[in-house]
Amino acid sequence: MIIKKRFLALILLGFVFLENAQAQQDAQYTQYMFNTMSVNPAYAGSRGQLSVAALYRAQWVGLDGAPKSQTLNVHSPIRNSKLGYGFSIVNDEIGDGVVQETYFDAVLSYTIDVSLEGKLSFGIKAGGNMLNLDFN
Repeated sequence: MIIKKRFLALILLGFVFLENAQAQQDAQYTQYMFNTMSVNPAYAGSRGQLSVAALYRAQWVGLDGAPKSQTLNVHSPIRNSKLGYGFSIVNDEIGDGVVQETYFDAVLSYTIDVSLEGKLSFGIKAGGNMLNLDFN
């Protein structure tokens, strides 16, 4: 009990003496099941057909400088093979253009049939990142 009180007191003191804090904001996906390829590259081509997904997220609507994210995913299996491929573009903007970050990813997957209904997939992802900071 004493440790909890000391910990709480330490946190409260931190807020009292804290003048300036900075943090990072990564692109967020509230419904990642619509953006599975960004989370798991082995998903590429698993639907058995060309698949395209586009997402838009506006966080804290109505506040100046609120984060906005856009995502585009395209993936497909390669005919008559166990390979799948895809690419994704994620654009994340914070502070009305103060911070703009764009990710480009290319993925490749390989699927193994482990039973009549079960499959095991492996994936690899290569990507790049463009960051634009404008503090003016």
